[in-house]
Amino acid sequence: MNKNNKLWLAVAMDVMMIALILVNINLIIFDSFFSIHVISGFFQNYIPWFFEFYNTNIHQHFAVIDLCFVAIFLIEFIARWARAAYRKTYDKWYFFPFFFWYDALGCVPVAGFRWLRLIRIFSLLIRMQKLGLVNWRKTGFYSYFVRYSNIFIEEISDRVIVKALEGLKDEVAKGNPVTDEIIREVVKPQSQQLMKWMSHRIQMVTAKMYANRKDDIKRYVDERLNDAVTKNKQVKMLGKIPVVGSQVTGLLDQAIRDIVFSVIDGLFQDLQDNNQPLTEELTNISSELFTLIEDDKELDTIIENIINQSIDIVIKQVEIKEWKTKEN
Repeated sequence: MNKNNKLWLAVAMDVMMIALILVNINLIIFDSFFSIHVISGFFQNYIPWFFEFYNTNIHQHFAVIDLCFVAIFLIEFIARWARAAYRKTYDKWYFFPFFFWYDALGCVPVAGFRWLRLIRIFSLLIRMQKLGLVNWRKTGFYSYFVRYSNIFIEEISDRVIVKALEGLKDEVAKGNPVTDEIIREVVKPQSQQLMKWMSHRIQMVTAKMYANRKDDIKRYVDERLNDAVTKNKQVKMLGKIPVVGSQVTGLLDQAIRDIVFSVIDGLFQDLQDNNQPLTEELTNISSELFTLIEDDKELDTIIENIINQSIDIVIKQVEIKEWKTKEN
């Protein structure tokens, strides 16, 4: 038998198994309803011939009929198991029933296990899809299934996330040392990197601010120094020297302005070019700061409020039904 014939034989077996499972499941459903007195009474009163036929030939012998289906399913399951063992499909021969547990349990003639036979239908349909015999993605059933499965998954996952977040809020509200743990386990180990980043940002901000406000700073310094020099008693005395007094005070005023602004300009240049001292100082300050705030109750309250408000925002976002938004 060539490969093509084997493929079609396998497909024919799959189709037959799907049909048998559907017949069996529908028979189980109908017989369950028939066991209800009101429904069986309806058939007895309005369709007596059907009631007599079904009650005599099927309902009273339903267990035997179901066992016949079970026998077929079991024979087919054992045949597939033997073929998988012969072909060494799995590492061990006894792995097969673990991979197809739903088929094994579906052969058990107990009400709770019978519904597992439906899983076999889905596995066969997926197999046909992989073989390229059908394309379920182009069917209305597939789009319907995907739509409602996505809704189901979103609803379940949203409830789980909201429950977890509300649990986190309860833990924070109970007074667990969240703040101390965040500082000790998260912030403190990264303090050096944080201070480097902060000093770098200060350096960038200083450079940008100074470049934009340099003229304003110089003008402000000139005004303040001019006012200070004008009010200084010693400078006033120098201004009273005949002939050269005004020239001396003018030169002194200009020299003071140049010196002071040169110092300020040099300070800003040093901050821009070399921020190592600033980084070291910030690191030292941060070590002391972290030690002080570990037992700060006020900070604990602030962080607790921040965490709770952040969780509330996340919960509100999670509670938005995305599937409703997409439909609108």
